[in-house]
Amino acid sequence: MARAAGEIKYTEHTMRFVDHEIAPFRTTRSRLESGEAGKDSGAGGVDLLLAADQFGEPIPAIAEIKAMTESAGPTHALVQALTYAAQLATLNQFTRIAEHYRVFTGILAEEPELDVLLIFEKDSTFTAGDLDYAKSLAAALGEELDEIRRIIFLCCGIADGEIQCEVI
Repeated sequence: MARAAGEIKYTEHTMRFVDHEIAPFRTTRSRLESGEAGKDSGAGGVDLLLAADQFGEPIPAIAEIKAMTESAGPTHALVQALTYAAQLATLNQFTRIAEHYRVFTGILAEEPELDVLLIFEKDSTFTAGDLDYAKSLAAALGEELDEIRRIIFLCCGIADGEIQCEVI
């Protein structure tokens, strides 16, 4: 969806697609006990890596997407996204991001900072209580975590080939 459209827009913000299914624990030289290459954790990864704009410079943004067919709600999505954010918001990971994605060559690896987006497909069914709880957790954590610039909850759908989102 985001790859085909190239960007996600909401309010006055635009996030550009960079990559998908990023596995933060994947390494190129590791070996498992069995001797097999340890290139993938086998546990999936960040659904989307996006480029968010900060004062004219792109910073990484990660997005966790929940389709309306999934049973996981906002609180589950928040915990999942924060886990990936913790794995990515390190000096070593930011250095790798800058090396592998040209759009991020200007980021300051010494000061990792990223946005977290939780994207729910339009017409997703989850309880208002779950959304309220996840938002309250996000607000409390946002004040404590220097590496996360903002946590945004979006409801998105596709119309006329464009991803249209609104903040929820």
